[in-house]
Amino acid sequence: MSGDHPHCLLQRNKREILAAFDALIAETTAEDAFTRLEAAKALGALGDPRARPALMALITDNTQPERRDEAGLWLVRDSQSVAQAAKAALRKLRWRRFQPAKRH
Repeated sequence: MSGDHPHCLLQRNKREILAAFDALIAETTAEDAFTRLEAAKALGALGDPRARPALMALITDNTQPERRDEAGLWLVRDSQSVAQAAKAALRKLRWRRFQPAKRH
């Protein structure tokens, strides 16, 4: 243990989550489709309702991320489009809204 008071740890975690949230929101407009897709997935996992506008902006992005080598052969291709990831993230946000708060 580091000796940090639990309240200090909580505050530091909140700052880190906020910084991550802001960075993920920025990544939803990245040129790279893999970056947009992963940002949508991560925003859904964070569950912050403030992500809704950024996710809504992605629901028409039907890009299916892929990487090809110099010969044009696939190296990596995601089975999910950016729009599908955004819609799944929005469903997670909607589902969390109806969940009872956890008691500590």
